[in-house]
Amino acid sequence: MNEDHKKIEKLFARLQYLDQQQERFAREIDAIKHELNKLKAKTAYPEPLEALVDPTPPPIPAETATRLSTSTARKETKIPMPKAAKESGGLEKYIGENLFSKLGIAIIIIGVGIGAKFAIDNELISPALRVILGYLVGFVLLGVAIRLKAKYHTYSAVLLSGAMAIFYFMTYVSHSFYEFLPDLPAFGAMVAVTIGTVVAAVYYKEQVIALIGQVGAYAVPFLLSDGSDDMATLFTYMAIINVGILFVAFRQYWKVLYVSAFALSWMFLLAWILFGYDGVEEFGLAFTFAVIFFVLFYLTFLAYKLVRAEKYQLLDVFLLLSNSFIFFGIGYGLWAQHAALDSMLGLFAIVNGLIHLMVGTLIYTNDKADKNVLLLVIGLVVLFFTLAIPIQLDGNWVTLLWLIEGALLLVIGRLRSAELYEKLAYPILTLSFLSLLQDWGDAYWTAAFDEAKTFRPILNIGFFSTCIAVAVYSTVLWLKQQSKAPSTFKPASIWAIWGKFMLPGFLIVCVYSLFGQEISLYWNEKIKVLQAVQGERTLQQDYRNLGISWRFTYTIVFMIGMALVNDYFVKSKVLAQVNLLLKGLLVLFFLIAGLQVLTALRESYYEYLGSRSLLYLWVRYIALGLLGLLLYRAKQSLHYWEMQNRWGKVFDVSLHFVVLLIVSNEWLNWGTTFKLGESYKLGLSILWGLYALFLIVLGIWRNKAYLRIGAIGLFGITLLKLFFYDIAHLPTLPKTVIFLALGSLLLLISFLYNKYRTTLFDEQAETF
Repeated sequence: MNEDHKKIEKLFARLQYLDQQQERFAREIDAIKHELNKLKAKTAYPEPLEALVDPTPPPIPAETATRLSTSTARKETKIPMPKAAKESGGLEKYIGENLFSKLGIAIIIIGVGIGAKFAIDNELISPALRVILGYLVGFVLLGVAIRLKAKYHTYSAVLLSGAMAIFYFMTYVSHSFYEFLPDLPAFGAMVAVTIGTVVAAVYYKEQVIALIGQVGAYAVPFLLSDGSDDMATLFTYMAIINVGILFVAFRQYWKVLYVSAFALSWMFLLAWILFGYDGVEEFGLAFTFAVIFFVLFYLTFLAYKLVRAEKYQLLDVFLLLSNSFIFFGIGYGLWAQHAALDSMLGLFAIVNGLIHLMVGTLIYTNDKADKNVLLLVIGLVVLFFTLAIPIQLDGNWVTLLWLIEGALLLVIGRLRSAELYEKLAYPILTLSFLSLLQDWGDAYWTAAFDEAKTFRPILNIGFFSTCIAVAVYSTVLWLKQQSKAPSTFKPASIWAIWGKFMLPGFLIVCVYSLFGQEISLYWNEKIKVLQAVQGERTLQQDYRNLGISWRFTYTIVFMIGMALVNDYFVKSKVLAQVNLLLKGLLVLFFLIAGLQVLTALRESYYEYLGSRSLLYLWVRYIALGLLGLLLYRAKQSLHYWEMQNRWGKVFDVSLHFVVLLIVSNEWLNWGTTFKLGESYKLGLSILWGLYALFLIVLGIWRNKAYLRIGAIGLFGITLLKLFFYDIAHLPTLPKTVIFLALGSLLLLISFLYNKYRTTLFDEQAETF
């Protein structure tokens, strides 16, 4: 039988080899056929391909026919015939007809400039002849452009653009360099060139010509400036030019002209206000043209949306918001510097909101308008009305009004299924929360660091504002939950995510801060009283530690309460997961800082025995007891939300780690209190060894391998501590005791493993 098996294996290997060879031969045959077809197409070879190749394949053995049909089967390959000639690509067409023409005209202009400079430097031609020749070159280009327009439209447009650029340049040279043209004729000539360029752009229907005219139009007043700084004339000219350019941009649907006019106009006005504005004397001029530009660009925007029924795009958002914010920023700055208007800045924000409200009404009544634009405009209405509150008012009233406004919008949006109102409510409620954070800073942090300010627990504006915020956020969440109208937002949208996570987050932070900050400020006030007393620095530190301890205690109680409320009332798995994460961070922070603070209080109590309250000791065990309750509730939540299988092992390991650290800390504290020598060495090592034994027993009893492995790791750490730390400078008797104790523990553990080896390693119930 063994011989037969070996023979089968050899035959099978041979068969695989032949299969591979056949596949290789098939690929070579396909390649030869493809090469023959290429040669046949080039030489027009008359004999068909089939005559050269024997179409009958060699016979295939019957025993391998089935296997070969599956292993070597492949799709029939169609051999592509080469094309006689390759079509010219779009790139070649673009370069030859478009790009080369633009490069050519640019090179011609540069060449004219270089030649003119050479002639001027060497005084080969007179100034008048230079100007005449320059204009002549421009007219020649213009004539050639008009002549070629019928057959070569794009090429002709490029030549005409070059001619207009030369006319601009030569007019500037005639006025500024040679003073052939006075100010007014030069200005008129350039305006005429600009008008001619715009007319030509419309005639040619080429946007690039209009752009050249636009650049030239804006350059005219700067090129022909006499240094008088007549800003009224400049901005009047710009406003007139903008009317013409925007009219052309709208008629020809050249959006680039609109965008460039928008950018250049606001840039010039902002530059003058920042660097040349003289204050109140020029307030009327600056604000008037800010209004003109704002209205002009707003009307153009509306013309695109209402007359042309243009769809809402990302560029529209940028232009509308930029136009509104630039105007508001300029107006706000101008009003703030005006003595008669600086107290009415809130009114300016309301006026902005009313302008957008009128626009929103116009869009709402227009059937052609995209309703997404309405949403954006109404958002600006709410924004400016909302900004008016903090601008005109100070302090906590801002927060309260924003809270009420956001809550009303959200309730109306949910009850009426009006998505717009709900979308507007979320940013306002976010602003109210940010404003509340600022109020906390004013109410609590100022009271903490300002020695002249007295803090009254509970009876303060910060606590009152927080109560209002808790009431509003909780009412809104309750109404959302009780509302029968379904949310119109998609589950994955940012609005749905905000409503699901951010709003409950605001409520949780507010509820926690309601008493959390009061506790900290209460102890801080006691510290401020002691700061005026000499020799009380130790008591001040004790008060700081007591404040931290009670803040820890309050936080633990809050986390337990949040878990209970969620498990029995809210029933949110996401909140349960967040709660577990926060509990883990709280426990970690307690181990790092909390135990240290509690230890410092214990030491202070015994150091100043009789002058310190028993609270220094009892706060420790109150905190530890609540910590134990917190861990118990965490384990209950794992079971309640069916997360035990996923996080059960992590929780068990973390729990034993926490217990070990607390027990070790407690041992060190009592050892220090009762002056038990070598508590860091002898006693701590024995304690760790006993806890490792406890984990081994528990792991065997519950059949949990990860506990036993953790115990072995703990024992390894204990042994390392023993050899590298404990025995250094340790007397002989303690060394003997610790070695015997740990050795006995190791023997006991080994005995347990031997006794229960069948249960531990033969059962398959436990897997690690």
